[in-house]
Amino acid sequence: MDVTNRNKGAHMNNCVNRAETVRRMRENNPMKDPGVRGRATRKVRQMMKDGEIEPFGGRRWGNGCQTPTEREAEVSLDGLGFQSNLVIGVGKGEWRPGIPKNYRIDLGNPGAKIAVEIDGGSHAAKKRRGADERKDAYLTSRGWRVIRIRLKKGTFDASALRTQVCALLTESPPSTT
Repeated sequence: MDVTNRNKGAHMNNCVNRAETVRRMRENNPMKDPGVRGRATRKVRQMMKDGEIEPFGGRRWGNGCQTPTEREAEVSLDGLGFQSNLVIGVGKGEWRPGIPKNYRIDLGNPGAKIAVEIDGGSHAAKKRRGADERKDAYLTSRGWRVIRIRLKKGTFDASALRTQVCALLTESPPSTT
């Protein structure tokens, strides 16, 4: 047998072993057990609550970064209690098809329940606008006041945003009853 055929046989054995390993792992995966999955979920949630880990691995929107406009808005709201990429969980028992289990707010002040959403061009699509409307409706139903800024080229005014937020901070929040 020449070296080429010997290597080909080894490769075939590795493929068979790999397939067998994958099959075994799927069969024996402990996360199939609802009890194990529940304990793991509770542990991860507790770790997030304790600040040991961050939701979404600490990533910001899709590519892991704030947009320049979001960063500019965050700087303009410095000192007003806003957090970047604030995650709002949908309460246990409230989740239903059509809404996500968490909403991420571009900038949020959890104490005053003010959310600032900065929408670029991708939010112009009909499907995305519908998702934005559902998000706003959910947040509003929970007592949040939502400022949605729809960007057009060169239209962001950070000082106007700060003025609008300061006005909301001086108002009393709406009742959720």
